[in-house]
Parts: sequence; structure tokens; C-alpha cells
Amino acid sequence: MQTADQIFSNYATSPRRGFLADIPPLERLPEYFAPWETLAADLPSLIAKRQVRGKIDGLPVLETSGLVHKAEWQRAYSLLGFLTQAYIWSSSPPAEVGPLNPIPEYFCIPADENDQYLPPSISRPFLAVAERLKLPPIATYFGLVLWNFTFKLSGCDPTNPEHIQALTTMTGTKDEEWFYMISVAVEARGGPLVAAIVRCLEAMSQNDDLGILSAVESIANGIRDLTRLLSRIHEHCSPRVFYDKIRPMLSGTKVSSSDVLRRGVFYDVGDGHGLWRKYSGGSNAQSTLIQLLDIFLGVPHLGRDKTLTETPSVGSSVAPGGFLEEMQSYMPQEHREFLAHIAQSGSLRRYVAKYCTDTDIYRAYNDVVEALVSFRSVHIQIAARFIIQPSKGLLHPPTGDFRGADRVLTTRTWSPPDENAIRPELRGTGGTEFMSFLKKTRDETRDTVIESGDQGCELDRLSLASHHF
Repeated sequence: MQTADQIFSNYATSPRRGFLADIPPLERLPEYFAPWETLAADLPSLIAKRQVRGKIDGLPVLETSGLVHKAEWQRAYSLLGFLTQAYIWSSSPPAEVGPLNPIPEYFCIPADENDQYLPPSISRPFLAVAERLKLPPIATYFGLVLWNFTFKLSGCDPTNPEHIQALTTMTGTKDEEWFYMISVAVEARGGPLVAAIVRCLEAMSQNDDLGILSAVESIANGIRDLTRLLSRIHEHCSPRVFYDKIRPMLSGTKVSSSDVLRRGVFYDVGDGHGLWRKYSGGSNAQSTLIQLLDIFLGVPHLGRDKTLTETPSVGSSVAPGGFLEEMQSYMPQEHREFLAHIAQSGSLRRYVAKYCTDTDIYRAYNDVVEALVSFRSVHIQIAARFIIQPSKGLLHPPTGDFRGADRVLTTRTWSPPDENAIRPELRGTGGTEFMSFLKKTRDETRDTVIESGDQGCELDRLSLASHHF
């Protein structure tokens, strides 16, 4: 049986900060990699002047052998992710992707100048770094957010988004930085939730009902705290700026439209070699913390059910589970393994449904579920304000440098729109029909509430206690 300390060590997880490292990310790579650092720092200006592609084309192909420590590999991954997004999306999305005539998938450089490709200066090192970290070569939640912050002052608290700042942005706006830093703060505050889940599973293996109750109550309070923090996104991030300037730059290369990135992006490694690749963009669905809560609470997202014969596609609005499982491949390997370990350690819902109905644990479990439902409802409201309303032209356009000119106006006039009045073609950066996806995950979470007298757990206490914690 692993101790709690062993679990945190084995899965690169912290009892204080959860999936956020106790030590902040590396701020700058060694001097050899200065071309990446310099270009990333200039992205806002280069994107505004439409010069970013020329600058990236002119970069030397740097070797990754100079990356030594894990923090250096992570910084390189973050930088190359930003440069990749800027290269792909810094101008109008390409109208044509790949030659019209069929060609082999390999050893094929795009024949038309409008074809979407990444030059060797980015592709070669990014593929090497991604392989080392066992992550896809695209900007992910970890590269954009968790490996992309620093403290404003030494010793600041990362649970307060006012105390941290982004190392790299594409727009240079406070809005983009705040969008990232809210997520950093959520992850930092999630640390005690991760520790409480580990404690709860240990208590379950020992049939310690008092220990279970204490841990579950802590988790419920923690989720409510995360919900309050998530609601602060409005303070410094304008919906208009997000929709017009930030969101397009975070898009992935899995695009459903027949005339945009239909083959994905060609990762050119030089000498005519390369591969067409498609990836989802950075998404909060790639947060290990949120997926951990679902697994621990036994939220049965459709698509995770192993009795299903077919995994839904990324664009499906019917089955979030398939998409959520796919998003695990966008997490660091240790975190994926942590989720698998928790899944094998026993579901709290199964324990409660079998043994704890009409008890304090039963009520505490339902309280946690309702807290997670509320968290997801707030997320839906944010998505409605930041994507649905701008898409309908319901927000006044900002002026000047897009640094939040409409923030006061929209704060005063906005009200949540009808959830059903949605353009179905709108998709999240991860590739989903996002509102259908968010509503479905919330509804599936609500369905996890245990009614008094519910049965449905085939395990007994002996089998639960036999799990290797």
C-alpha cells in the first residue's frame, strides 16, 4: 500500500498545490535558446504587424540537446506552443489546407503557398520536446497556463490571481494574462482538494467513516471556493477582447469546416519530410483537477462507459466522456497515471450508495456533487457571456488597444442568455460544440446525486478495503 507521500511523489503532484508545482516555472531558457525567448516576447507586436510568420521562418533550427532539467523542457514546450499558435493563426485562417489532389500523408510538403504548415525551425524542436514530455506538439492547457506564470513579487501566493503574471502572451493584453492566471489560481487552490481525495480514499480502504466525512466536507467547501474564484474572470477579461482577439489564437487544428485546416497542419521537419497532424487546442477540459473530481465522485460521463462500442468523435455534443478521455492525452504522463490510480482505488459514489444512504456521509456526498454542478453552471454562464453574446453582436465593440474598453458596460448590462438559443456551429478551442458539451457534463454531474435508498454498488466493504491505496 502506498502512503500519501509516495502517491504525491510518484505522480508529480503536490498536497499544497495539486497539479501545479510547488516551485514556479522556469522564466527563461539558457542563452542558446534566446531566439525563441526573444521572438515569444515580441509576439504581440509581430502579430499586430503581421510579421510573425516571416520571423519564425527565419529562425535557426535549434537542437534540444541543450535542454537538461525538466523545467527547461517544460519552458521550451510552452514557448514552442505559443510560437506554433502564432504561426498558424496570426493571419486570417487559411482558406485552403493541403493540395486538392490526393497525395501521400508522408514526405509531402504542401504544394500551394496557402497550405498550412509549420517550418522546420518550429516543427523539429517541438516534436522532440513533445516526445520527451509525452505530450502532443500543440499549445495545451499546461503549456499555455500552468508552465507559463511567475510571481509578481518573491513569495507571493499563487492562489491569488492578482499576485501572479504570465510569462508569455500573444496579444499583450491584461485580458489574456488574466484569463490564464485565473486558471493558475484555480489549480493552486485545488491542491487541498487533491490531498483530501487521497485522504478520503485511504479512509475508505479502512472503513473510517469519520475520516471519509471530514474529507468529503473539505472537498465540497473547496469546490465552492473554486467557483467563487472562477467567477472573478470578469474582473480583468473583456468578453469582446476574448472573443475577437484571444480565442482565435487558442484554436486547435481539428476544425470541422471543410475549407479550414481540413488536413490539419503539415509539420515540416526538412528535406521534404513531415506529417499532417490534427490536434485539439488548449482547453480547460485538459485540467487534471476537474477530471479528478469526476473520477473520484463517480460522475458517469457518457463515452467513458466501457460497454459502449464506439467512442464519440471530438466534435460530438452527445457524449462528453469520449472527449474527456481524449483530453487526458494532453496531460503530463504522471497526471494521467494519477487519474488511473484514483480510478482503480474505488469510487466514492459506489461506497456511499451501498453503505451510507441516510447518513451524514450520504448527505455530504450529495453536497459535493451539488457544489460541482454549481461550478459547471458558472462555467456555462461564463461561456455564454464570453462566446455566445459576442457571436451574436450583443456586446459593443471595444476601442483603442483592446484592453477592456467594454468591461464596465457589459458588466452592467449583461444577463445570462437562454442556454438553448445557441449557434450550433460554435466550438470551443478544444474542438467541441462547447455549449452542448458543457451543458451535458453539468447534467450528467447532477444525475450523480444519490437518492435515498439507491442501490447499485456490487462491492462490499471487504473488497473496498482490499484496494491498494
